[in-house]
This record gives sequence, structure tokens and C-alpha cells, in this order.
Amino acid sequence: MSQSVMYLSILLFVCAFVSPAAAQNSEPSSTIYIFIVSITAFIMVLFCLLCCSRQSPDGNKPPNGVDVNDPELGNDIVDTSLLTSLSEDARLSYERARAWQESNPPESTPTDITLSQYLSIQEKGVSAWEFEPDIETNIYVVGRTEIAFYYGESCIQTNLPLPKNQEVYYWEAKIFEKPTTTTIAIGVATKPFPNWRLPGWNRHSIGYFSDTGHKRFNQPFTSRPYGPTFNEGDVIGVGYRHRTGTIFFTRNGRKLEDAYTGLRFNLFPTVGANGPCQVHVNLGQAGMCSFGLYFFS
Repeated sequence: MSQSVMYLSILLFVCAFVSPAAAQNSEPSSTIYIFIVSITAFIMVLFCLLCCSRQSPDGNKPPNGVDVNDPELGNDIVDTSLLTSLSEDARLSYERARAWQESNPPESTPTDITLSQYLSIQEKGVSAWEFEPDIETNIYVVGRTEIAFYYGESCIQTNLPLPKNQEVYYWEAKIFEKPTTTTIAIGVATKPFPNWRLPGWNRHSIGYFSDTGHKRFNQPFTSRPYGPTFNEGDVIGVGYRHRTGTIFFTRNGRKLEDAYTGLRFNLFPTVGANGPCQVHVNLGQAGMCSFGLYFFS
């Protein structure tokens, strides 16, 4: 117990036992006065105790202060030693993307489903979702969901976010063609997102990487073991539970453990690669995914 709390406790003790004794030997008007003073002191003590209890053990930081590990916070504070772990090109790409995201934070452009988009969903169902290539990237899309990467690092996202009117949403990406030298990252990210970065390499993004089987979240410096590597012919699924903000992955129909929990922004299916490859995505338009869930049902 801190010294201030100890003094306040003593004051409360004195008010509780001295006031009744004084009241027995006082006039009625004095008794009322002592009673009012005692009540006031009691309220002040409770208020002070409440203020003290809201402090953390070091007496300075409230328990509801900013948590630097909050998944929505991302990596605002980056140790300079981590930057030196990257190659010169990777460091410049990361810093460029970080500056870009500071100017274009999540949902700085509207990302909620609009009325016209909602009507399109009612008419087309899952066919309303499609991958939109940026003219600045070397990505080509056929039939809305068949993605071809040609060279360099880039990513592509759907036009609409994952909806939130069902318990679970799930989509799959089949690795149709992939040279051994190409790394593919499959996951989700907010919009806007730098189109020259893979999901998981920058803030508010998650990626499952083909070369290591590791998952990355918000930064390119470190990764965590997650699942098997994946190659040409494999099918990677991504599940989203919007109530808890949980993302999980599957590989060839087998569910892996939950990857992350606590995401709150609108999330968009995102596929990235650092070289030539082809990825065919099933958002539900091809029928039931191998995991047994529809994307929009």
C-alpha cells in the first residue's frame, strides 16, 4: 500500500470512530455539523482511493493506456537495429511504404459497402467480389479471380471488403503456377495498402508465406513458424470470424491454428508475390470450397 493510501485510511478510521464520540458530548447543531464533515471526509477518501487504484504499479501509467502490442496499432515504434537487418533495397521499400501509409491510413478512403455495392451483391452474390489490378503493378486478372504476377514485388486486393453479416467467411487460393524462386503471400489487409508490398510486410496486414510457412503481421523484420510451406498445386484457405476479428488459414483443406485475433478494420482478401506465378482464387463463385464453407452464405 502506498504512503498516501495509508494516510487516507487512517483519516477514514478517525472519522468513523471519533465523530460518534464527539456527537455524544455535543449540542444537536454540533452533532449535525460533525456528521456533515464526516460524510464529506468519507467521500473525499473514496475519491482519492479510486484515483490511486486507477494507477498501474509504477504509479504513472493507467491500466487503459496505449498497448504497443495492440494488433490495430501496428508498428509505430521500430527499433533502428531492426532496419539494419534488412537489405538496402528492402529497407528503402519498407520506409517508402511506411511513409505512404502515414499519408494514407486505413479507411482514409471509404471502405464500407455502399448502397450500390450492396444492391450489386444482392444481384450477383459472390460474383460481386473481384480482384482489381492497379495499373502501376505487373499483375493481370482473368475472369475476376485468376491472378497472374509477372515480376517484382506486388500485391492485389478485392474491390469489396469481407462482409460481416455471417459468422465465418472463407475463401481459397490455389497455387496454379509457381517457380521455386517465387514467394507468394496470401492473407488480408486494410485499404488503402501499398501495392508494391506483400501482405504481412506492413501495418494492418497479415500474410502466410509460401517459402517458409511462416506468418507475418505488420512488419518484415521477424516472422513466426505457422504451417507447412506451400507450392504449385497447393490450396491455401483464409477464414475470418468478424465477431472476434480472428484470421485463420488452411492448407489443402486442413485447418491450421488461429493466426491472429482482435482485428477491427474492414479487411480485404489480399494476394502478393515477388516474382512470376499464377494464383486462382475461389471466393465462392466456384461452389463449395474444400474446407466446406461458402464465402457468402
